[in-house]
Amino acid sequence: MREQRIKIWMGWALIVSAMCVDLAQLGITWIGVVVVGGILSKILSVAAGFGFWMWFQMLGVSMSSNTRKMAVSIVSAAVEMVPGLDAIPILSWAWTAGMILTVIMTRMEDNGEEPSITGALKKITSYGQVNPGSMAVSAVRKRIFRKPQREFNNEDSDDTINTEQTEKVDSLRRRFIDRGQGKLRKAA
Repeated sequence: MREQRIKIWMGWALIVSAMCVDLAQLGITWIGVVVVGGILSKILSVAAGFGFWMWFQMLGVSMSSNTRKMAVSIVSAAVEMVPGLDAIPILSWAWTAGMILTVIMTRMEDNGEEPSITGALKKITSYGQVNPGSMAVSAVRKRIFRKPQREFNNEDSDDTINTEQTEKVDSLRRRFIDRGQGKLRKAA
């Protein structure tokens, strides 16, 4: 694992900057006349692309080192350069989407993981997931589902499992599973 080239605060700064560029382009395209707005929007796209490239160079992130990162940056820039495409609300966020993917893929690369678009998307979706239950529930699950501890008998010098403890853990497991299935039945 190497040092993170894009720290978390810097990643957020990049993403917020890309979001501001997208909002500016959207506003210019919507407010301005189609011809004037389209021209100003394209000038802003070129300036933003150059600015983000310089920012990544200062951070030591090379887009050409990874073809996936390069593809993300080319696609996001191309979407912004197509006339009229940046006026469609869902497609006008290409800089932001590209920046999120690039930041996550760079951090994956720094963590020693293989950077990929699908891996970055999995990380994005995992950030939104909330653990069902609290820390208390996870502590109970760990306690119920852990294996019984082995006791050492010095006289025989072999491992024996306490049968009383095993029965207790098994009964707790059955009770926990039964309660969970009951809640599933009620929900259905």
